[in-house]
Amino acid sequence: MVDKIQELKQKYQLNIQYSNRQNELSHEEILKKFGAAKLAVGNSISDGVPNTLLEAIILGAFPIQSNPGGASEDYIENGKNGILIENSEDENEIANHIKLALNSPELLINAYAINSKKAKKLAYEKVQRKVLDIYKKIADEK
Repeated sequence: MVDKIQELKQKYQLNIQYSNRQNELSHEEILKKFGAAKLAVGNSISDGVPNTLLEAIILGAFPIQSNPGGASEDYIENGKNGILIENSEDENEIANHIKLALNSPELLINAYAINSKKAKKLAYEKVQRKVLDIYKKIADEK
């Protein structure tokens, strides 16, 4: 897959940046890239709800995300606020999703509006408060 990314970067002179196990980025670097990115592709064959999906939504990048176990579909309505990858090992499917997103400005604009609302719900402080409230409630019940 990395060879294919390099080939596409060179052939089409694209500004594609990626991270993998051999090229890991710090969490801060990833967040900066999401904040500047038009698209964020997250692909895994096994995962719960990927943190990178939530971070992409919060930071305004259009998510193209694998959906192992159906966890990503809790956050992405396919074709509305992102695109779900059906076969995470099919590079042609992923390429077609990327092309669709890049050639559909209206899709990106509408998705941004939807995801901006979702981002407010996902905001870290709100989630943190809810978790602390749950812990407090459990502690009070004991």
